[in-house]
Order: sequence, then C-alpha cells, then structure tokens
Amino acid sequence: MVENSRSISEWAVSVFGDTKDDKVVLERAAKEFKELQELVDAGIKSYKVAVEAADVVICLARLVDRQGYDLFELVDKKMEINRKRKWISTGDGCGRHVNE
Repeated sequence: MVENSRSISEWAVSVFGDTKDDKVVLERAAKEFKELQELVDAGIKSYKVAVEAADVVICLARLVDRQGYDLFELVDKKMEINRKRKWISTGDGCGRHVNE
C-alpha cells in the first residue's frame, strides 16, 4: 500500500480514536522528534534513526490531513518552489534562500 496523509489519519483514528485538538497531534510529533534528536545526539547512524524520522513524518502527515491537505503532495509542490529559488550555503550542509 502506498500511504498518504488520509490513509495515515484513518489508521490513527481507528487505533487511537479521534482528537478534536491539533495540539495533541503536534505534541506527539514533538515527542517523536525528541526521540529522533536523542538518537542523532548520541551519534547513532542506523535504521533506528530512519524509523524515528518516519514516526515524525507520520505525525506530521496526520496533522496536515487535519488541515485538508496531503503532506506528500505538499512536499512535491514545495520542492518545486525550492528548486526555482536562489540559495546561500551556510557551509554546514544547509542553507537559506535569498529573498527576492
């Protein structure tokens, strides 16, 4: 099965029940991100890091679905915008876009 924000949300509601508060979903994403951060801070480079990153994405997909969108479609659209922008490297493997 190819997942999307809707299928992830439907699964979450079927397993955990629905929540009326986006903050609950965001707080769960923050907890998952903290777990990911702890692995990275510990210097771990393994499947565990990838799985924790997936947990963060799952929570974010659910939050985005609650707004009426699909996270993965938005990532495609946002990358299209990013590829057209001009960027400045910060020298650490990341950067920022130039405001035009």
